[in-house]
Amino acid sequence: MAAIERTVRAFHASLHGEAATFEELFASLSVYSREDLRRPCPASAAPKCWTPALDLPIWDRAAPVRAAAASEAPADLPPTALSEALRRELAEAGLELLDLRTALCCPGVLNERLGSGTYPTKFALEFAMIEDLLAWVHPRVGEEVDYVCGRLGGTRDAYPRMFGALSRFPCTAWDCGPRRTRYRFAGLGQVTFEESAEDAHLPVALASMVGKYVREGFVRRENLFFTGLVPGLRPTSGYCNGVTEAFVRGTEEVRRDLGIPDGCFLRRR
Repeated sequence: MAAIERTVRAFHASLHGEAATFEELFASLSVYSREDLRRPCPASAAPKCWTPALDLPIWDRAAPVRAAAASEAPADLPPTALSEALRRELAEAGLELLDLRTALCCPGVLNERLGSGTYPTKFALEFAMIEDLLAWVHPRVGEEVDYVCGRLGGTRDAYPRMFGALSRFPCTAWDCGPRRTRYRFAGLGQVTFEESAEDAHLPVALASMVGKYVREGFVRRENLFFTGLVPGLRPTSGYCNGVTEAFVRGTEEVRRDLGIPDGCFLRRR
């Protein structure tokens, strides 16, 4: 996480200046406003997701490490200086960083949208969030471009059934192979869903780092919130394992006392 943090903060600094807090960095990355994200939050549940404040860096404190994309850069370079080294290496790979954006969905909203039938599956909800990212990029680019996305689970040919915002653009061609599925949309460009896209496309790998960093920042905040209330509670990764199961059990009483709905804490799918 220290290596990921250095890289994400460096790229962010090159676009928006150096952020002092996780909140500030997230606000400039999210395609959704903080107000929109907080609007569905029950008053009793909001503090666990939005407090305490996190000063940056979060992980890159005790032992600075070199970002993998800037192997020649000194380990103690600040984000603004490291960003130039990273940009030079991207340029050598024929790439230019134009922006960083992420889309986030909390457990409460995910549970509500799946439970109400707004989206039939988690894949459909994830696809809608990808469409939100495309919808954010398209008017700012103003021309047809190629979009490369990771493949959603084992989905190969089910994407058209999930088209929402993409339905506004006529699909003029598509092809479905064992590793990738491509669609061409008039006025938008080509959208590809590719298996192991992170391994084949550096921009996808960098995007995955941004998504990972944002996710871990929110998990870190939730860990700090609950470990401050439950002595001896072991922090969780949030992934399905024994530590997470113990975290769920260990926070049950305090969540009940604070009035935090289970639906705001645990994903049902």
